[in-house]
Amino acid sequence: MNKKNNSSKIKVNSVKVDSTLENENGWNRMRLRWLIDENTVGAEKGVLGRAIFPPGASHKAHFHENAEEYIIITKGRGSQVVGNETYEVTPGDVVFVPRGTVHATKNASKRGNLELFFVYSGAASLEKTGYKLANA
Repeated sequence: MNKKNNSSKIKVNSVKVDSTLENENGWNRMRLRWLIDENTVGAEKGVLGRAIFPPGASHKAHFHENAEEYIIITKGRGSQVVGNETYEVTPGDVVFVPRGTVHATKNASKRGNLELFFVYSGAASLEKTGYKLANA
């Protein structure tokens, strides 16, 4: 177990925003924190992350070959694509993305952040989810 944190408790704002995520890989101006994964607490089967999308920010169409994803909207308004469906999402919405299904998220608002938590089930890191852009 490669555990960076000696505790199983995480303070959301104490985890640094991932500065390595690049637009060319689908990450358009998102601020993302990896809260629970194999590196932070030694998780073996899942990931919990927090994403903030400022106005106009998005996560391009992508899929995960090895993991399902659950998205919980906590603040703001946006759109969530899952397969052939596009949903308007607001606080309290929970979205399920089956393994291998193309999905994308966007904050189309001109003011206010879209904020959400997401869970990858079945893999303990982004790499292990089999993350791929849909049009790559």
